[in-house]
Amino acid sequence: MPLALTEEDPSLAAELDAIPRQVRRTVLAAGLEPVLARMLRDRRTGREGERSFLVRRQAIAMQLAALSSQLDASVYAADCLGDSAESVRVKIDADSNAREIRRTMISLIIGAAVAIGAGVWELADEEAKGRVALQIAGGAVAGSVGVAAFVDQPTPILLDHRRNLLEPVFRGEDPEHILPTFVMRMLMLPTNAGPTPRDTLLARFKTILDEAAPKDERSRAEALIFGAGGVYTPKLLHARERMLDEVESALSAFARDLELLQRWLGRAFDDGLLLEVESSGELPGSRDRAVGPSEDAP
Repeated sequence: MPLALTEEDPSLAAELDAIPRQVRRTVLAAGLEPVLARMLRDRRTGREGERSFLVRRQAIAMQLAALSSQLDASVYAADCLGDSAESVRVKIDADSNAREIRRTMISLIIGAAVAIGAGVWELADEEAKGRVALQIAGGAVAGSVGVAAFVDQPTPILLDHRRNLLEPVFRGEDPEHILPTFVMRMLMLPTNAGPTPRDTLLARFKTILDEAAPKDERSRAEALIFGAGGVYTPKLLHARERMLDEVESALSAFARDLELLQRWLGRAFDDGLLLEVESSGELPGSRDRAVGPSEDAP
């Protein structure tokens, strides 16, 4: 969805000073600066007819509805991808636990069988030397199996994600439009003269990678998680899951910014219309149609 950029006309840009600071960032990301600058100017000078004003206001409402849908879709995508990574990791952990239990049980069975066999042998022939060898061999086998049950064996996981939701966040550019333009702008624009949401996410990504991969493997881990995919370890898969959760939380916060913009639009324009309607005693368009319930209305 192509969105307008900043308003270049200085006189029109000055009209945007009426927009609150906490809303201005969302206005810019949504591509609404040019249209709002003209609406504010025409409303101040009284040069805009009421019908034309309503058409523009409706167009803005439709654009905000589209942007809200794009934002919801992006949050949903991050949530689904995170849940998918979590389900894979949970299954791998379950398989690993089941393997440990099986090997532990085998170790116990071997130990019990060797003890019973040695005892029977001793009852049959107290002077036999072979039972000692049986006990030694059985203990070695049972011990080896028991130790193997607790040896960590990372399971290689092949994960392909050529269209990677994390890539534009990490790179700071999105030529393939993996994220909507509005969402990408919201990530890149600073909040109240502070860091951008992307900067905050990158700091969280660094912390997650520090816990998942040693420094000498950092480049490979970044190429894997933020690239087209490849062979993951359970630790790196968990790191990807956590990063997607961070992105989901960041994008969910943008819904509040959209809500603040919609509230400001209502106070700045819609409430003003209602005051004009009350003072004139006419509804917008009332000269073109009768006011009152239709005969077909319930």
